[in-house]
Amino acid sequence: MSEKLLRFYNLLMFLSGMVMLILGPILDFVMRDYGLNKATAGLLSMTYMAGNIPGMLLSSRKVNLDAIRGACFLIAFSLGLMTVAPGSLVFALGFFTAGLAAGFLFSGVAAMAACAVSEQERGSCLNKLYGWLAIGVVLGPIYSSLWQGFGLWRPVPASYGLFFLCAALFFPKAENCKIPVRQEGGFPKSTQFWLLCAALFFYVGAESAVSVWVVKFLLDQFQITWSNFVLVGLWVNITLGRFLLARISRKYANISLLVGLSLWSTVFIFLAAFSGVIISVLSFLAVGFGFSGIYSLLIEEGSKIAGESSIGILGTSGVLGASITTGLVGFIAQSWGFSWGIALGGFLTLGIIMAVLLSRKFASEEARGDDRC
Repeated sequence: MSEKLLRFYNLLMFLSGMVMLILGPILDFVMRDYGLNKATAGLLSMTYMAGNIPGMLLSSRKVNLDAIRGACFLIAFSLGLMTVAPGSLVFALGFFTAGLAAGFLFSGVAAMAACAVSEQERGSCLNKLYGWLAIGVVLGPIYSSLWQGFGLWRPVPASYGLFFLCAALFFPKAENCKIPVRQEGGFPKSTQFWLLCAALFFYVGAESAVSVWVVKFLLDQFQITWSNFVLVGLWVNITLGRFLLARISRKYANISLLVGLSLWSTVFIFLAAFSGVIISVLSFLAVGFGFSGIYSLLIEEGSKIAGESSIGILGTSGVLGASITTGLVGFIAQSWGFSWGIALGGFLTLGIIMAVLLSRKFASEEARGDDRC
């Protein structure tokens, strides 16, 4: 793969990261403009992740450079629709199609990059891609806060749409590589694998619930006008934690790391939800370290069981978790209070521990069954 194309893939992942958390920093403005309560805003937050699901599944069927370019055009159009939306329904439609195109782009770019390099270079290539995604997630809220200072939110999706339009118009010319098609079909039959899918459902649900609602939570509970920077700090710590984990992960069993990181996340999410302003802010920042390694460890464990072709199933499980729980936070906050809405993330991370420990139990049983055979 040419260096030019690789840099362009990195750029697309960076832009995807910026768009991933677009709603959180501007949610208060959107709610006021459209007269939404927390429950309705929760439904609105679900539409992006709901669009991710068919997008990711579509990318597993067929992906090439023309399709990726088309996804860039679709994101640009969708973000433009959000910018000019006269009401929440049109905004939700644009948000859904943006999620659909982004899901296709996220999975498609990774697949194209992976198939274009040697097996020895694949890990390094994908780490760089997801590294640029994380940088985009960190910088996105900072960029949004610049417009927030002027009391504006519509320039945020408008400018992101312009970025993707430029990417589509100046898409580099290169040869398509052939993505290997899974021949065996069907779904994995391992109970251990599906428990890890459940753990991913819980994890991405918790991560999205915290990321989408932390800004609004701190603004409503403590009138913190700089809450965007707490979201940035949380994602900086996620990024730093991933690099740290890359150094120490070989020293510990994956299951032990998963339980430890999930327990850390649980404690600090509950502290963030029910404490005063200082402890709440510090706890949200600490949650980032807990979140940092859970996703990659679960993907690694799941792919060991069912092969690399199962990564799409694992990823879709996570997206399903995010699309449901981000909306559920809004309903809980509206009915029982914002603190209990945020605390949902803590119950979800407890679910990760249960699913991982059960998967370990079934792994032992399946191994004994294989020995008897």
